[in-house]
Amino acid sequence: MARPPFVFRLSSFVFLLTTASAFAQSTAPATNPADDPKSAMRTFLHDMLAGDEKATFNDFVFATPESRQVATAMFGPQLANARLQKAFEAAFPNDPALPHLVPTAEELKGDIDSLNAAPVSQTGDTATIAVDPHEKFSVVRSKGTWKIDFDATQKAMGQGPSPAEIAQPGKIVQAIDS
Repeated sequence: MARPPFVFRLSSFVFLLTTASAFAQSTAPATNPADDPKSAMRTFLHDMLAGDEKATFNDFVFATPESRQVATAMFGPQLANARLQKAFEAAFPNDPALPHLVPTAEELKGDIDSLNAAPVSQTGDTATIAVDPHEKFSVVRSKGTWKIDFDATQKAMGQGPSPAEIAQPGKIVQAIDS
């Protein structure tokens, strides 16, 4: 079976991680974020869950403005979903029938365990977090803070999104936000 397009593979993985970030943080060993390359992923996931677009994109290092456009297309729908989830929760506090836009941590336990167990290869201020052979995240330390190297991560995960895949999420975000 053919692998799904890059934007959807990474987006699915990001959904998994954003759902699981609280669990992952509670089970991860306490470390100094400046010394822990996985702190880049934890910060990113926290910012995505919060729906904070500015902070989310500050969690990355981009080689070009075009790569930032690709990231905006990839993560825009997830950020919009986080904002929509917050709106649901504000409009319907403590409602057990409230829709959830991502799977629960219980549904993803095996994937969460894989993230927590993922090996990290570090050389100086660069590192790779290998969740599995197809999901490798490159991170760099910049001014004492680990950030995700978007372009290196995209290259490690294979073919990037097509122009059509980059254009489509903008319409999705508009629909979710409206």
